[in-house]
Amino acid sequence: MIADGADLMIEAGPGTVLSGFMKRINRRIRTLHAEDVETVTNVLNTWEE
Repeated sequence: MIADGADLMIEAGPGTVLSGFMKRINRRIRTLHAEDVETVTNVLNTWEE
């Protein structure tokens, strides 16, 4: 996905393990985590920017 130009990864569900892996692979990729109403709202607001 990075090779295809992705610059934002969204992890859905409990925990942030996949986001941690992504930061190790490429620190320039933004990662967002969504597991409840508050964090989903944050993801949507960030995505709109």
